[in-house]
Amino acid sequence: TTDAATTDAATTDAATTDAATTDAATTEGATTDAATLKAATTKATDTEAASTKVVTIKATTTKVGTMEAATTNTATTIARASEAATTSSATTNMNAAMTQMITEATRPQTTGGRTSGDDQTSSPRGHGSAAPSRGCTGQATYQVTYETIWTVERFPKDFPPNPHFSGLIGGSHNSEYVMWEPGKMSTRGMEAMAEDGKQLVLLIEMEEQGDNMLQYLAVGGIGSGTGRRSRSLTVDSAHSLISLVSMIAPSPDWFVGVRGLDMCDSSAGWKEFVASDLFPYDAGTDNGLKFNSPNSDTQPREGIHRLTNTMPDNTESSFYGPTAVPHIATLRFNLTSVGDSGVVHKAAATLTYLTAVLVAATIIAL
Repeated sequence: TTDAATTDAATTDAATTDAATTDAATTEGATTDAATLKAATTKATDTEAASTKVVTIKATTTKVGTMEAATTNTATTIARASEAATTSSATTNMNAAMTQMITEATRPQTTGGRTSGDDQTSSPRGHGSAAPSRGCTGQATYQVTYETIWTVERFPKDFPPNPHFSGLIGGSHNSEYVMWEPGKMSTRGMEAMAEDGKQLVLLIEMEEQGDNMLQYLAVGGIGSGTGRRSRSLTVDSAHSLISLVSMIAPSPDWFVGVRGLDMCDSSAGWKEFVASDLFPYDAGTDNGLKFNSPNSDTQPREGIHRLTNTMPDNTESSFYGPTAVPHIATLRFNLTSVGDSGVVHKAAATLTYLTAVLVAATIIAL
């Protein structure tokens, strides 16, 4: 009896040991699974964090494609832009970086001893789908002169102590692209330009137009109420329209510009000279009535509209008064040359331009 009991006890101990071993093995397996899961979770978290950092430039990166083979000029552009971005204030450095990148990235390409554009304009891009303008053939290059005349004598009410204008931005295009239009809502690019003088979003919007655009133009700002900037811009028979804008600063969301200005006379060919007086417009995104009004988003947003001495009908408006609001700036276009289409090599300038946009987007993301 004693031997049998001992045997039973031994058996019980063995069973307990087996059970304990099984539990330990199960625990070890569970621990291993938990460690594996933790590692996978960590990797997923890292991946999510990396994805978050690049989300703001995803669209631009997709468009850039195979831009790893950037040229030495592009590398120099990046270095110079980065230097500019680290040696000035947050707002100023981005504008300086953008202007410098566009300046370097869009230097004209020369073929057969001829150039198109200058140090602020990209070389012409491919043709769009719109029908060519009748009576105008080949390419035509214009000298664009932007002159501002914002003086206390012309605009005495609420005249600010630091009047200035943001850089002129726009380009030549066909009828498929509409940058801005009275009565229509501002795009995000137009809003950023009109409220803060920023050009990047509008540049990306133009790039997204593809072949609807022929050539970009970006001119540095004017640091006072009066000044002048001059650059060249090319049109062709399929892209004879020009749209350009510049922010009035300080202001809530006011700007000047031209839209869809046609440089082709269907009966006489390319126009020799065009002048356009520029009046102030409201982008419809901020409620401010005065040049120095604080930010106040318009909700709901309004359509773009011209500012006059009775619009808005509010005595607080900086333009309200008994007399008509005069023009605050002028754009003049002088024909300088006419040539065959395709004279200028396009691909290299387009690639470099896209690189500049990508770099600018990266700097903003960082």
